[in-house]
Amino acid sequence: MNGKLAGGRIAVMGGILLILLVLCAGCSTKTDSSPLAAATSGPGTSLPSPAPSASIVQTTIIPLTATPVPNQVYTDPKYPLTMNYPQGWVLNQPGDCSLRDYGRTTCNIVNFYSPDNPAYRIFSVDVDPSPGSSLEDYFNAATATLSRNYAPVSNLRPTSIYHVSGYKAYRFDFVKPDNSVEIAVFTITPDNTAYIFTYNTMEDSDFDSMIKSVNITSAAAGAA
Repeated sequence: MNGKLAGGRIAVMGGILLILLVLCAGCSTKTDSSPLAAATSGPGTSLPSPAPSASIVQTTIIPLTATPVPNQVYTDPKYPLTMNYPQGWVLNQPGDCSLRDYGRTTCNIVNFYSPDNPAYRIFSVDVDPSPGSSLEDYFNAATATLSRNYAPVSNLRPTSIYHVSGYKAYRFDFVKPDNSVEIAVFTITPDNTAYIFTYNTMEDSDFDSMIKSVNITSAAAGAA
């Protein structure tokens, strides 16, 4: 009886030991002891940060500044006059001397035509080598003739003292019966030569730059 009891105890204890061995083996298989696991999951270690995304750099497009187109220079072969005119404009030198609509026989030395085809803008220069009167009388007679030739004529602006190449001048802006506009500027230089500048439309930047660029040399002015 006692032998059977002792054998039974030994069998029970053997079974318990076998169960413990199986449990210990299971625990060892669940633990990852590889160097990679130790490096990535051990205490006090940090995972590598993801690569930073590329930053977006905003570029500013700077528009190109247009280079101003240089003017062309006209020098008259006979009279002491030089002036600028815009690139693209065409000049011709008629040289004809005839009676004008302002009542004087003058020589048309040069015309400048804009490229605005077919509605050309025309800047003309006439010369009267023998005006025979003062600037005031010459201007008054010219504007009176224009008013008769284009009656009724509308004066666009009060007649004003003007200056061309430093010389006193008078300007007359008027509208003809056909509604076309004309500007006429009269000056007489100290050597007693009259210059008449006309423009066949309203005042604009081209007219301003051309009339302001006029340079007329005068021997009489230089001597004075």
